[in-house]
Amino acid sequence: MVLSCVFALNAFAGVWTTDSGSWWYRYYNGSYPSSKWLWIDGNGDEVSECYYFDSRGYPVTNGRTPDGYYVDTDGKWVDGGRIQTMTRARRMGEFRQNWIYGTYKRHDDNGITTELTVGWYSGSGEDYIDLEITTPIDPYYSGRFTGVVKSKNGNEYIAYGSNDDYVKFVYEGDRIVIKDNSIFNSGEEFIGFVGFFDKVEDMSENVS
Repeated sequence: MVLSCVFALNAFAGVWTTDSGSWWYRYYNGSYPSSKWLWIDGNGDEVSECYYFDSRGYPVTNGRTPDGYYVDTDGKWVDGGRIQTMTRARRMGEFRQNWIYGTYKRHDDNGITTELTVGWYSGSGEDYIDLEITTPIDPYYSGRFTGVVKSKNGNEYIAYGSNDDYVKFVYEGDRIVIKDNSIFNSGEEFIGFVGFFDKVEDMSENVS
């Protein structure tokens, strides 16, 4: 059996914080993991430990997780008497294994839906990101970006398009956060792509 936390890769996406004496992990966007495993490098030493967070967002400690794995008093996954770890070097080489591939959507308050897809070109093996506003509403008009991932730093990526346009994004397990994008010349007023995109379709099993 492959532990599910192997695919919940996240080392620099948030910070540990405390609430009434209980520790929990807060993403930079203010949300938190719940009912899932997560790799976290809490002290910045480029080595991550794996934690399971319950439905309330608190790590399970000193016992068994719902899927039967043991965690110590700090909540770290222990197997064979040893705390399991993952180094940054290993993480940076596992873009294809961390379940980032799929389709994501951002729904704005004004009703505009933007779709994001992360995949790979089978011929060259390059990873790409494709963005498109799929429900344009006046006065905002459709925009499109397709670029190849050229820069990877932990779970942060930069993709460049054919006209040197770019998108900077962070992978947070079932969510992608676009932090910045260059000015796109779509010929119309354009609201940009910055925001939170939640996964709606997983495509990782299609990639070896």
